[in-house]
Amino acid sequence: MAKTPKDQPPTLAQTSTPPAGGYRQVVDQDFAITMLMEIQKSVGAHDATLTHVSKDVTDLKRVVGRLEKTIFAAAAVIAVVGGLVVWSVNTAKEVYLATHVEHPAAIAAPPTVPPALPEIRPKAQ
Repeated sequence: MAKTPKDQPPTLAQTSTPPAGGYRQVVDQDFAITMLMEIQKSVGAHDATLTHVSKDVTDLKRVVGRLEKTIFAAAAVIAVVGGLVVWSVNTAKEVYLATHVEHPAAIAAPPTVPPALPEIRPKAQ
């Protein structure tokens, strides 16, 4: 059932005696009080929203911190694995060159002949 004006409690303007300024001042005061109550409700709603946002930001900071540590660890692992791969490739190249290619100095230099030794003859008697 909808409330009729008879079922509702009287407003402040209906129960108080008008001040010396007249009826308009009482209505303005009633309006001001109503507006202050609405502002208080709005501020309470905003306070709850800010509390929720603050909690979400804290959770987000924690997630970003974990992500930052994970990225740092991944970069370290990639650097170590990359270093091992480069070392392995260089070692394999050195082994291949040592076993399959003649040394360039051996190809470029002509073979050397040792100097002839003087003949040793027995003394004639």
